[in-house]
Amino acid sequence: MKKKINQIFDNIIDRQNYLLVSLIVVSLLIRILTVYFIKDTHIEYEWNILLNNLIEHKSYSLRSFNGEFVPSVLMPPLYAFFLYFIHTISFLKEIYFLYLVFFIQIVLSTYSVYLFYQINKNFFSNKFSIINSFIFSIIPLNIYTCGQITSANIQLFLSLLFLKLVFTLIKNKTQKNIIFFSIVCGLLILCRGEFTIIF
Repeated sequence: MKKKINQIFDNIIDRQNYLLVSLIVVSLLIRILTVYFIKDTHIEYEWNILLNNLIEHKSYSLRSFNGEFVPSVLMPPLYAFFLYFIHTISFLKEIYFLYLVFFIQIVLSTYSVYLFYQINKNFFSNKFSIINSFIFSIIPLNIYTCGQITSANIQLFLSLLFLKLVFTLIKNKTQKNIIFFSIVCGLLILCRGEFTIIF
């Protein structure tokens, strides 16, 4: 009898893992296909100016005055420095540089689905959490931003990580968790100034 009960529990656990793995795989494939067909082919507008000024002049600026570059206060700096970091470590031509950026954004967006699932687990059953996470994973904006030069992808990832860490800290206020939580909060402020109000 005990052996049979253990087998039932093992089957339930295996089924839960199968559903979660399926959710992650489907989310990843949807994002890869979307980026393949719909993606930016070059960096435009403010991001292009900021990135070029960081590369050529080591200055985070959109404009210059009398030959001096004026530091920008209009655009939160995290995404521009993310692009600059990728450019610095890749040494690739622009098209391949963009592929690397999109690959990282696909990974972050897919992991965001898993984070959303973990947050849901604090309130709902595993089955309902999987359903919620699937709905979240196919929201068009969530998928579309993977292939765009925009900070929305990183902002969503960090916001979900922030919520996950809030619940982690409620359960376990270790120094490690507090430090990690603080770093994520700092990055979110650099990604969106409005986060200060949420914090």
